[in-house]
Amino acid sequence: IVELPPYNKVVEFKEDLDKGTAEIKGLSLHEPKSAEEIIEILKIDTTKWKLSSYWNKERYDGWYISAMVTAIKQEPKDILAQVIDGLHLKYHPQTDITFINNKFDRNCVGIISTQDLHFGKEDNEDIVEHFKDAVESLIHRAYMSSKLNKIVYVIGGDLYTIIFYSS
Repeated sequence: IVELPPYNKVVEFKEDLDKGTAEIKGLSLHEPKSAEEIIEILKIDTTKWKLSSYWNKERYDGWYISAMVTAIKQEPKDILAQVIDGLHLKYHPQTDITFINNKFDRNCVGIISTQDLHFGKEDNEDIVEHFKDAVESLIHRAYMSSKLNKIVYVIGGDLYTIIFYSS
């Protein structure tokens, strides 16, 4: 009795982590006629890999298939979204205490932008406290100079750097 190899199954997977490529080999009972069939037979995850090239060859035991795939590179916006989703920030709004400086007549919006404060560049163990102190100082200075009734916090620039390197 001759035992047949498994068909429509991956028999070899070689990944080059440095290059972001992989070679996938498998066997099929029928000749694949399209890239879609190759993807289906070799079970290529098209959310992670892009089919770059493929070939197939008929053998005595079926069709031998080989495919080269390239890792799909994520867009920076997708990477940022994943990082932000994974942060699990603990936001505790302070709605029970509101201070508005009524010395001034005109309502103002405070825009806090900490983009260039360079937190964490010195392997600072107390980064959270330093950051909190800086934001409190900015809010206090704004309170002393205007009737501040809304605050907008800008995320960007170096804050992205903090998020990426601390995650």
